[in-house]
Amino acid sequence: MSEKDEVNIPGSHTDPESPTRPSLRNQAQNDADLMADPGYQDLLLHYQKAEWGQCSQLIEGLLQKFPGKKILLDFKSDIDVQLMLNKMSAEKSKSKKKQSITSTVAFVVFILIVLLAAAFIVKQSIDATIANNALEIQQQQEQQKITLAETIRLLENQAQTSLQSGKPDAALEIISKIEALDPENSSLESLREEANSQLNLVELYEQALKDAQQENYEDALAKFDQIKAEDPLFRDVEHQIVWIESHLEVLKLIETGNQAYEGKRWLDVIQAYESALALDSSANNPEIKDQMVYSYLKSIVETLSKDEHTIEELERSGSYYHKAISLIPQDRNYITEREQLKQLSLELLISKNYQMAKNILRDPNHTKSSIAKAISFLKNASELKPDEILYKTELNKAQLYYSALQYFDQAKWSQAIPILEDLAKFDRSYPNGMGPVLLYEAYVGRGLKLYKDGFYLDARANFESAELIAWDRPEVKIELFMVQINLGNTIGKLENYKDAVSYYKYALDSIPEAVSKVESETFTDNLVKAADLLSSNNFYEAYVVYSDTLQNLSFLFSYQEIDAFTGDTLVYIANEYNSSIQAIQLFNNVEFPLITRNQTLRVPTIP
Repeated sequence: MSEKDEVNIPGSHTDPESPTRPSLRNQAQNDADLMADPGYQDLLLHYQKAEWGQCSQLIEGLLQKFPGKKILLDFKSDIDVQLMLNKMSAEKSKSKKKQSITSTVAFVVFILIVLLAAAFIVKQSIDATIANNALEIQQQQEQQKITLAETIRLLENQAQTSLQSGKPDAALEIISKIEALDPENSSLESLREEANSQLNLVELYEQALKDAQQENYEDALAKFDQIKAEDPLFRDVEHQIVWIESHLEVLKLIETGNQAYEGKRWLDVIQAYESALALDSSANNPEIKDQMVYSYLKSIVETLSKDEHTIEELERSGSYYHKAISLIPQDRNYITEREQLKQLSLELLISKNYQMAKNILRDPNHTKSSIAKAISFLKNASELKPDEILYKTELNKAQLYYSALQYFDQAKWSQAIPILEDLAKFDRSYPNGMGPVLLYEAYVGRGLKLYKDGFYLDARANFESAELIAWDRPEVKIELFMVQINLGNTIGKLENYKDAVSYYKYALDSIPEAVSKVESETFTDNLVKAADLLSSNNFYEAYVVYSDTLQNLSFLFSYQEIDAFTGDTLVYIANEYNSSIQAIQLFNNVEFPLITRNQTLRVPTIP
């Protein structure tokens, strides 16, 4: 309810909900006024004395004050009758003086009886009217008491509402009305105390608003906080605090951005300004806009000037490009900036294609399908910048590698090995260390096939090539161990038992910890026996002992059980767990190159 709203006090205004109640109250009040009127009291006195002339004068005066009043009209009717009778009596006495005394007496008696009857009737009517009026007055007085209580309660609610809405001036006016109706009201003190307290808050609130308008935000915030501590729901104090805190944060971010711009820390500039504008978009003045465009451009240039990019950096730079374009006006004055951004956009696209290709090639679990995607990205980069030798070189390497993978997966070792050897000339570990793994496995695969076919010299050459690669990968002990065992077996077939025994011994010497942990007495005794034979130059006997003993290699390995799924590539599993394809196939029934069914594999390793 607003502070200007007035209270409809029952009895003083029309109640729209009870159209009959105001007339009853007015009638009761009117009756009370009549009873209290001195003229009415005189009327009753003269009436009792049958002083009809005085009664007539008094009744005329009262009817002017209370026109249409029923009790007065009844009095007037009776008085008029009495006056008429008196007049008639006087006239008859003059004209009939000679009539007999008996007739006169009879007539007078008759008149007296009539008068007494009329007086009795009038008295009964007056008494009934007075009784009814008294009852109505009593009822109206009781109703007025109830109405007054309701009015006071309504005013109290209005005062509370005004206080809750932060309008203490309006509340004080309502409190004055309550006091006028009920000076002893128990709520007056608390209501007035609350209103005075709010008046102080209003003054403090106005001071805080003035501070905020003058940009004295810290002072304004302190005052609003004080108001909130006393009354958290006072007006819009919570909104004012939130706005000032947000605005102060915006100012702080803008200052941070300005300092970063001076220090040429472009990413910090962008982060600070974007955060500020996210809180308040209206802070985007021309100076900030220009500095943001410049920072976007410099950040993109910095990213592109790096030798290595991440996809995240390129994606971020791409978003900076679009943001900068949106900020540059589309008019002739900014042609240079738009052309510069167009060139940067092209560079970003090239770099993104190149980086995505590199990410694929670096993935140790890449497949022919993913390498094909990398080739597509490199083609895009090369076509967008045809004079860049780097992209052409990388495209050529990826295409060679893709061909090598195709031959490798088909176990076409003689086609895969030359390509992998050529790649090793460009980059020995290309791509991301998988090149040497594939070349080692290709040499071993071809060597095992040649060994099986009886071409021992060629098999030996392939195993020796694989051995050279294994020496460069000391972290994968099983590769060197397995290839030296293969060399011992192959050279033994060539009846060069001395060299064959030497390779068996090299293999065992490369894993001394694994050998020392073997718990088989037979295995240990055989190794001692073979060493004794070797020391006495009994190379053939030593070869036989070593060859028989090393037919079972399970004592020397540790194992990891892994879940393999249909389509998993064996070479990637071997590389991930520092094993080899040959070692995995020794202890599992798996085909090369892909796992053909879901199964658990025992993957041998040498810690």
